[in-house]
Formats: sequence, C-alpha cells, structure tokens
Amino acid sequence: MSDQPSPRRRGVRAISELLPAQQRRALRQYGFLKVEIVNRWTEIVGPTFAQSTLPAKLSFPPGKRNGGTLTVTVDGPVGLHLRHVEPQIVERVNGFFGYPAVARLAIRQGPVPQPMPRPAAPPPLDARTMAHLQHALSGIGNTNLRQAMARLGQAVLTDNPHETGDISHATLGRAAKA
Repeated sequence: MSDQPSPRRRGVRAISELLPAQQRRALRQYGFLKVEIVNRWTEIVGPTFAQSTLPAKLSFPPGKRNGGTLTVTVDGPVGLHLRHVEPQIVERVNGFFGYPAVARLAIRQGPVPQPMPRPAAPPPLDARTMAHLQHALSGIGNTNLRQAMARLGQAVLTDNPHETGDISHATLGRAAKA
C-alpha cells in the first residue's frame, strides 16, 4: 500500500472553499462568466435598484464574449424606471466587467427574493473583560486561530455576561463546544 492518501480524502475543508466552485458551475449554466455580478449586484446598480432587481441571465451573440444581453428580473413597476436608466446600468455593468460585455438589458417581470437581513453586531465588551479575554488567548501562537477565538469569546461573553468574571481556557473550551 502507498503512503499517499486516497484522492477522495483530502482532509477537512471549509464549506466556503467548496461553495464558490459550485456556485460558478451553476451560474455558468445561465451565462454568467463572473459569479461576482450576482454577488455584487448591489454595488453595481446601487441599493435602490438592488432591492427590486436581480440579474437572471447573460447571453452573447454566437462566438462572441461582448455585446451581450443581460436579462434582469424586476419586481413591480421598476421595469419602466430601469428602462429609462438602461444606459447607466449597462455602463456600470461594463465597468464591473472591465470591457463592453453588455450592450443591452432585457427586462423580465417576476419576483425578486429579498436578501436576508444581517444580524446586528454585538455590543463591544468593556475594557476589563476585553483585557481578560486577550490575556486568556495570549498563549495561542497561531494568529488566525487567536483572532477566531477572540471573536468567539466576544460573542459568548456578550451572550453570557455572567461569565465575564472568570475568563479562562476552560471557559473558552466550553464556548467552543457549545
């Protein structure tokens, strides 16, 4: 037997490492060369249009990768307004791509899913509690692990203020298991 691990066993991988590849494959079926156009739609068109529009498909003339048609799903009466600002939207999309990928928009009426609201950031810990947390984590040599444990400790201590008096490795260990 060889000492090499089998190709199927590459160790534990974070789901975030796998998701972009899966997302790219799925979105390429709909003509998206860059997944980021969907992920960064709010940055491209602004928050007002992002609430009621969503890119649905990008199609190009045969054999070309420019002068395409971006199909945008719109919710409600936004389609008429989008038609009036089409040149600006096309310019923003092309600015995102870095070349004239889109020549026109095709508007399709339909429901646009609303993004999930982001949870509010927890309130900051007081200086004494933060100093105790930093001291408890000072023995961790790996910077990334120490920062992750600090975020976890802050979240746990924000949710469980009664534990702020005794921050120890045992407390952080209980938090990691929870």
